[in-house]
Amino acid sequence: MNIAHFIYDHIRNPWLGGGGARRSHEINKRLVAAGHRVYVICGGFPRAEDCVEDGIHYFFCGHRARYSTSRIQYSLQCRSIFVPLCSKYSVDIVVDDTSAFSISMPWRVWNGPRIGIVHHVVGHHMMQKFMLLGHFFRWWEKFNLRHYKFLTVVSKGTESDVKALSPKSLCRLVANGIDDLAFAPSHEKRDSKILLYLGRIEIFNKGLDDLLKSFELACNAGSTLELHIAGGGKDEELLKKQIDELSIRNRIHWHGRVSEEEKYSLLHRAAFLCMPSRYEGWGIVAIEAAACGCPVLARDIPGLSEAVLDQQTGTLFAATDVHWHRLLLDPAWWDHFADQSALIEFAQRFTWESATEAFFNFLEEVKDEA
Repeated sequence: MNIAHFIYDHIRNPWLGGGGARRSHEINKRLVAAGHRVYVICGGFPRAEDCVEDGIHYFFCGHRARYSTSRIQYSLQCRSIFVPLCSKYSVDIVVDDTSAFSISMPWRVWNGPRIGIVHHVVGHHMMQKFMLLGHFFRWWEKFNLRHYKFLTVVSKGTESDVKALSPKSLCRLVANGIDDLAFAPSHEKRDSKILLYLGRIEIFNKGLDDLLKSFELACNAGSTLELHIAGGGKDEELLKKQIDELSIRNRIHWHGRVSEEEKYSLLHRAAFLCMPSRYEGWGIVAIEAAACGCPVLARDIPGLSEAVLDQQTGTLFAATDVHWHRLLLDPAWWDHFADQSALIEFAQRFTWESATEAFFNFLEEVKDEA
């Protein structure tokens, strides 16, 4: 099968490099290993060049120097890359990682079978983030989804949101996976003082402004915690500036982008992983944390409420709770997660092999029905 895949993000994109890009790469490289051909059209970023990685053919379009310009140009140019690619490689099916911020519209130039992948529905958060411009993004999100008869989602919460916007679409849940490396034994010792954030540095989406505020409140109330932040993204400089303005900035440790080995080292050392996201499709790092025996403190929102089992692999606090920092001051709450066996057992349910199998079965189903 020859598969063309539209996705703005890429695992090396310094502005994003998020879970969607990782999922795309992990599943696609396994499809290639099984004998299929995959051609991926991504947005440009510094030093991005057309290449083959793990057997996947990557084509980049758009501006390489600025995130906002890259987004816009990707939406304008991605179809012009696809059309000759489609003729040259005899594409059988098109996959599109849909996004409220990427107007790829493969349905304008392709009448064959296609599948849309939905990680999360941003919805009303558009207005909070973009004010009046948010109305356009919210309209586009709904308009675009209705051009897909077949959709895959990463969580039941996302599936519910998608069905509300596009009730006639057929949705198939294909969960994310994690690497076997997450389960490797570690000699790291758990440090009860480390609260960890690990993920994309995007302040509004990931709730990083709320994290800094809550951590400061916990420190002012007597907590001896240290906050470690690891990851990269378009809001790095802004977040660093916000940290510099805090009275407890000396208790915040910035790691930047980390390797896979460094990531798992941090997860084995941290007492808790914190995920105060305002919206999230799933949260792969929550499962990676569980595999490392690290419980998760997360906002109770669709997606995260499935990646974190409340009071088993972590704790979910209400989306409207402005005092969740009090959990950090409760010794009994910390002791509740001393047994790591439930966390590791839960994480073992999620593999990239099972995700690839489920996704390929859906590809064949859609291709045969078209």
